[in-house]
Amino acid sequence: VMTGDFPEMRRWGIKAAPDPTHPRRAVLFGGWDSRQQYNDLHIIERAQQGKQRVVLRALKPEGTPPSHRAGHSMSTMAAATTKIMANILKRSKMNKTKTTTAAAAAAAAKSRMLLVFGGSACVGGPYRFYNDLHALLLNKEGKCCWHRVETTGVKPSARAQHAAVTATLSNGHPALVIVGGYNGEEVLNDVYSLDLSTLVWTRHNTTGHGPEKVSFDKEMPNFSVFPAQACACTLGRAREHVLVHSPSGTHVLNTGTWSWHRVAKKGEKLGQVAAVNDGVLLLMPAGLKGEQHALVRMGMDVVDDSSSSQANNSKTATTRETDMAALTLATARPQEGADDW
Repeated sequence: VMTGDFPEMRRWGIKAAPDPTHPRRAVLFGGWDSRQQYNDLHIIERAQQGKQRVVLRALKPEGTPPSHRAGHSMSTMAAATTKIMANILKRSKMNKTKTTTAAAAAAAAKSRMLLVFGGSACVGGPYRFYNDLHALLLNKEGKCCWHRVETTGVKPSARAQHAAVTATLSNGHPALVIVGGYNGEEVLNDVYSLDLSTLVWTRHNTTGHGPEKVSFDKEMPNFSVFPAQACACTLGRAREHVLVHSPSGTHVLNTGTWSWHRVAKKGEKLGQVAAVNDGVLLLMPAGLKGEQHALVRMGMDVVDDSSSSQANNSKTATTRETDMAALTLATARPQEGADDW
């Protein structure tokens, strides 16, 4: 049973992320319902009494929200410290007023943060694409505030339907990793990272078999969007491997070497992915027209080539073998107890 503040119509391109302040909640932002794009904010929560009852309620954040959009990304800053969040707040713009160091530290100490990047909106015909970054600061009581974040470096071009996740760089810093997306002319496969300690963007030259880039011979008609949606999650406690699911298939990116490994070929139907202790949960469209959804679990193991490592005991050789570790997907099977969420 679902109750609460539901939108008038079903939406496409809305993004959800786990609420870092509460284990039974998720945060939803934006989307499109065939009439317009939105920039409203909701929390969806499983009620404590009665596990089949889910409540959706609207939030009223302070600050200036991102513009109306769909196909954006929203990522939870799982590994961010209070110092990193305070730095983001200090480097942000809120009502055109700079936040002081003390105020930023005090706000960060009581809250957690989500990052919203990119997206698109239909503005009188052609779609407009974005590459701005916004931080949502929220606490356990549901109070929240938007901040537009100022960054430097080689910034990703404007895009939507990209994959985004917070991972760990080779220097140990947490980072927002952006993969691919769609810009109205082509499906992208480039990779960027934003070091959350320095707020500097970097474009990475990757190796291996990664997602494909697709260009089109003619422009998409007005009010039309190519379905290029991608999604991502990190693997393992170190968060140094990123699983990306896209129209090109399923791939894993090593954020230490920026090398790709393909683990599954392209498929017709896409869904959202989320990491679990021993694998990945994948929400797949089902039914003749995709009107239903099935929760599928894929077991995942890291397989190291130990024979090569034993042949060369040097640190460099061992690191290389670990970086090029093959990741295998077991046969997809229904997740037991998936309906209990």
